Amino acid sequence: MGTNLSISNFKRWPWPFMAGLLLFILLQVGLERSAGFWRYVERNGRFHFDDALRFESVLRGIPRQTPFKKVFLIGTSQAREDIDVAYLNEQFKDRNIRFYDLGVIGTFYPVDLYMLKDRLIAARPDAIFYTPFVETFYTPYKIQPVNNLEYYFNPNILPYLAKHLRREDYDKDFRGDFLDVFAGSFSLFYRFRNHFDEIFYASFKYSLGVEKRPLPMDSFFTEPYPDSYFEKQIEKYKKEQRYRYTRYTDLYQDLFDVFARDVVAHDIRLIVSGCPLHPLFPKICSPQVLEGYDDFLTEQSRRIGFTFAPHAELPPFAAEEFNDFTHLTRAGRARYTRYLIDYFERELETLK
Repeated sequence: MGTNLSISNFKRWPWPFMAGLLLFILLQVGLERSAGFWRYVERNGRFHFDDALRFESVLRGIPRQTPFKKVFLIGTSQAREDIDVAYLNEQFKDRNIRFYDLGVIGTFYPVDLYMLKDRLIAARPDAIFYTPFVETFYTPYKIQPVNNLEYYFNPNILPYLAKHLRREDYDKDFRGDFLDVFAGSFSLFYRFRNHFDEIFYASFKYSLGVEKRPLPMDSFFTEPYPDSYFEKQIEKYKKEQRYRYTRYTDLYQDLFDVFARDVVAHDIRLIVSGCPLHPLFPKICSPQVLEGYDDFLTEQSRRIGFTFAPHAELPPFAAEEFNDFTHLTRAGRARYTRYLIDYFERELETLK
């Protein structure tokens, strides 16, 4: 009697491997949808190293349907560190408005903004408050202090990179293996593999009493740097011309245009605001760059229909209220938050 080849081949299939793969996929899907898992991650994550996971946790924890209005605070580390979100929520709880801290560590370039655009819109905010600053548009894309391309990758970004950049830009500013980036876009566990390992290991040690769980870190600074720091930075920036027009500026402006139009088209209130800057900041940035930055956002706000509040409209901040050129001390953070309370009372009054 002849052998049934189809049955023979069927028996040779790697069933244990396929079953394990299916189990892994189901486990990943289950954890991604688990609110308890994300609370665990946020509680055990480290302040700087796990910031992308904190962002992920906050975004995934936002309910789609709520009785209150949702306002997303997004942007550079100034958005994350210079605003007391808990105090904002306390002040606006009677107005049925809730704020969510979606600022990220480092410079939140329009590349990152564009890659996250669809996810931000899908979370159904009523308003988005975006705080870029000059560096956001006038420096090359860097993966330091974290590789945002790895954490927030969306393949829709690739045509824009190909349109605006050259081979040397990829070699210099997009270091790393693109295969890792693609793999991470399909697997949460692969994307955050190094973070999960450390978090699970740390929480295990805490539960055994081997180590004490550290106190929650303040996400803001308490003391300014000495005057010598600013003097050295001014000399350094003069030589480097850190903030300048490059090919990246065209890329960023193109991506911001797409982001702003899409947000407004979804009937989401978009507010773009300057952020507090040290009184010495003009010494490390040319007037032409500062003017070009304001002119671009002013024109875009007129054409697209969003609100732009330039840096000049902010109250003046004293040097002692800054830790460095862009980050506020505890006192500066408190004053900026009080200013935002007054600002939001006016700007968010008409939320539908």
